[in-house]
Amino acid sequence: MYLENIPMPEQYASAPYPENINLSNLLYFWWAPTLIYQPVYPRTETFRWAFFLKRSGEALGIIFALWFIIAQYATYPPAHAGILPDP
Repeated sequence: MYLENIPMPEQYASAPYPENINLSNLLYFWWAPTLIYQPVYPRTETFRWAFFLKRSGEALGIIFALWFIIAQYATYPPAHAGILPDP
């Protein structure tokens, strides 16, 4: 085949196929922010709190913005249009 002549990267040697398919790799693939499965992902040595807080803030900001936009149009329209009599 044409891929047999391409050398395998050294980082993939630690997780050859099919030994790299197990439950922990599957769970990591489901929760990792990636679209392509790789047997080994590049990682940093420490947990980057600033990056985590920045991305969490962005996610919360998007959720709030969506809620704010949807809440404007999710009310009962006749009550605002004056169609219903005041109680």
